[in-house]
Amino acid sequence: MSSRVISVLGLGLAFLLIGLNGCSSSKEPLSSATWSQLENVVTSKNFRFEARWAVPIGGRVSRIDIAGNNAYMKMQGDNLVMELPYFGQRQVAQMGGGNQGIQFEGTTTDISTGRNEKKNYYNLDFITRNQSELLQCNLQVFSGMSAVLTVNSNQRNAIRYEGRLMPLE
Repeated sequence: MSSRVISVLGLGLAFLLIGLNGCSSSKEPLSSATWSQLENVVTSKNFRFEARWAVPIGGRVSRIDIAGNNAYMKMQGDNLVMELPYFGQRQVAQMGGGNQGIQFEGTTTDISTGRNEKKNYYNLDFITRNQSELLQCNLQVFSGMSAVLTVNSNQRNAIRYEGRLMPLE
């Protein structure tokens, strides 16, 4: 190899290492007041998640702007309402056409919460189902009430939604 190719490869490797180092977890730990705020909102189970972006997992599409589409999940106790668009592939065909989004109204089960102090978010896991579909959901709430909702289904590919969490009055 010529010295020019080696120096270009070396420069590329240096930029890669600098970039990876910049992605490392250098965030300051959250304060106890911030942890309390996150915990109170999540464990109250009385909030609304407003989705701004949809991110199909495993597909070719990356991030889809869904702001203004009234895309949300609302939890009040064990009661849950979801009105979220879906972008991805279904493994089970929906009979009769209809809306392909994730539209659900029912109750949640298997609820668990906890902190992820290493990555600075409060976590909520739960399961919900209707007559034919089982949804395993994970909600991660970060400082400033930004949140990420990941939905895994027994009938379609997983999808992630990014947005904000708002406590309900």
